[in-house]
Amino acid sequence: VKALGISKSLFILDRGFYSENNIKEMNDANIDFIIPLPFSVNVGKGLISETNREIESPANAKRFGGDIFYVLESEIRIWDVNAYGYVLFNKKREGLETNSFYNRLIDIECAIDGKEFRNPIDQFKRTAGNFERYFEYTLEGKTIHLSRRVNAISQAVNRFGKTILLSSSKRSWDEVLSLYRERDEVEKKFDDLKNELEVMPLRVQKVETLQGLLFIFFISLILRAILLRRAREAKLLDKSSIEEILMELSKLRAVKVGGKWRLTEVSKKQRMILEKMEISVPVEANMVIKKGGV
Repeated sequence: VKALGISKSLFILDRGFYSENNIKEMNDANIDFIIPLPFSVNVGKGLISETNREIESPANAKRFGGDIFYVLESEIRIWDVNAYGYVLFNKKREGLETNSFYNRLIDIECAIDGKEFRNPIDQFKRTAGNFERYFEYTLEGKTIHLSRRVNAISQAVNRFGKTILLSSSKRSWDEVLSLYRERDEVEKKFDDLKNELEVMPLRVQKVETLQGLLFIFFISLILRAILLRRAREAKLLDKSSIEEILMELSKLRAVKVGGKWRLTEVSKKQRMILEKMEISVPVEANMVIKKGGV
C-alpha cells in the first residue's frame, strides 16, 4: 500500500486474519484496522461474558439502517496492544440464527435418534457434521440414541445475534459497523458482477476491452463507497439502507428535448437526499421537466 503512494489507509479484515501476532504486527507497523473478534478466543469469550447481562438494557439500544442494535463499547488489551471492542447485538438476527440452529438440531435427531444402522457411529458423524459437539450418544447394539449437551448448546445460543468488532482506533460504534459492512458490500458487488449481471466470464476478445470493462466496474464500486460514506455522514442510514437510497435516486430520468438534455421532476424526497449528501441537482431549475410540462 505504501509502495502505491497511499499515505493513509484502513484495513478491514475478516475474522480469518485474527491472531495475536497479526494484531501486534499491524500495531507495530502503525496500520489502522477493523476486524471481527472470534468468539473462540479468550478475549472474545470474556467480552461476551462481561456484557451478556447488561447489553439488552434500554440505555444501549441504537438504530442503524432501520434496525435496532444493542451496543456496548470497551477498551481492551490484546498482548501489549491497546484496542477498542464493540459488542453489537441484533434481536432480529438472533431470532433467525436461533430458528436455523434448532431446526438443524431437530433434523439430525429425526434422522438418526433411536434408529438402527450398520455403522451407527459413522452414520452419526456424517449426519451431524459440525453439530456433533451438541450431542451425546449411547448404543444399544446397532441402534443409536442421542441426548443433547445442554451446556454446549447454551454457549452457542448465547452468541446468536452478537458480533464483536475490534478497532485499532477509537471510533463511534456506527462508523465501525458501517466501515465493516462496506467490506461486505464490495464482496457482494463483485459477486453480483460475476453472477447476477453475468460479467464473469468476460467474453471479450481484446485485452484493451477487458481492461476498459474492469476499469468501469472498479469506478462504479468506488462511487458506491463514496455515496455510502456520504449517506452515513448525513445520518440517512438511520432510517434507510443504501440500497433504498439508490433505488429512490434511480427514479430520476434525463430526456433529450430540443437537442438539450433535461431532467424529469425531482421529488421532495430525492431533493432531500441530494441536499443532505451535498450533491447538487445536476441541472438548473428552469431546465427541469415537471409532470405538467416544462
